[in-house]
Amino acid sequence: MKFMKKVVAGAVLAVLASSSYASSIRSIINTEGAFVLEDDSGEYHKDTNQDGKLDVGESLRGIVEFPTMLGFANGSTSYDLDGTTNEHLSAIFEVEVLAVDAHQGANGPEYTFTFGPSADFATEFSAATGTMFRFFTDDVDDVDILGSSCQAGDTLMGGVCEGTVSNGDWLMDVGFSGLDDDEGWKAFNAPLETGAGAIAQLTTSLGTFNYNLSLLDNAGSLLNLNQINSSVVPVAGGLNPDGLTDFTGSGQLLGTLDPAGVKATGYGFTNDADLSGYARVPEPSSIALFGLALVGIAGAGRRKFKQI
Repeated sequence: MKFMKKVVAGAVLAVLASSSYASSIRSIINTEGAFVLEDDSGEYHKDTNQDGKLDVGESLRGIVEFPTMLGFANGSTSYDLDGTTNEHLSAIFEVEVLAVDAHQGANGPEYTFTFGPSADFATEFSAATGTMFRFFTDDVDDVDILGSSCQAGDTLMGGVCEGTVSNGDWLMDVGFSGLDDDEGWKAFNAPLETGAGAIAQLTTSLGTFNYNLSLLDNAGSLLNLNQINSSVVPVAGGLNPDGLTDFTGSGQLLGTLDPAGVKATGYGFTNDADLSGYARVPEPSSIALFGLALVGIAGAGRRKFKQI
């Protein structure tokens, strides 16, 4: 009897812990349901033509860190993803230019870019075809786009800066599945010359972007997502979109100079964006059944022990 009381008490504690534990990214997302990840990122131009212009077939490569997550299960709750209060979340990304369209803006020519997956990126990480982001979690936040680890030379593929991201635990791969007509990524009113980021302030907008992405793979299938309404600005490439994707986001392309006019990072641009998603939250009855299953398993083990 005492043994069974301990088993029941342990199972109850495990269930309570699983429903209230808030330090892991998975547990926060799966508890909150609707969420917004606030990101800071940096990117550089893989300029194969060496002409300083972002041409079709060339890529942008960079990293993203998420200092804050907003959850909406009970109003609006802010989670500090500092690696101590809660896990830190970051990602390495690469996208390829599929099309460049020019138009006349208020201050001269402006450009709309259409991006897609880089096949080289998926191959590099042995990831699913269409992967554009590889996400990692970490119990230490050592990612700092404006810090000493992300200065000139350190930002290149496999360099010191990317190492601060990839030294965590892989969480998920996100990109284009090719099965959702709402998938897309566009940048609007952006400069063609990628040197523009080196002469603009960290707070100066150099264009905007929107993206709709799919969850392609995740560790242990621990993220179970509903689809959500896609970005207000349409980025769909298909003929019959339904307006729903796994993730949707938007943001601004920014410069790299601090207030003193000093380049603050080795990246060519910085970005400020939000990424939104909506997880399926387990029903309380499911959690209770899970607890009963634990009790049953433990009891079966006890009966087996007594028979020996």
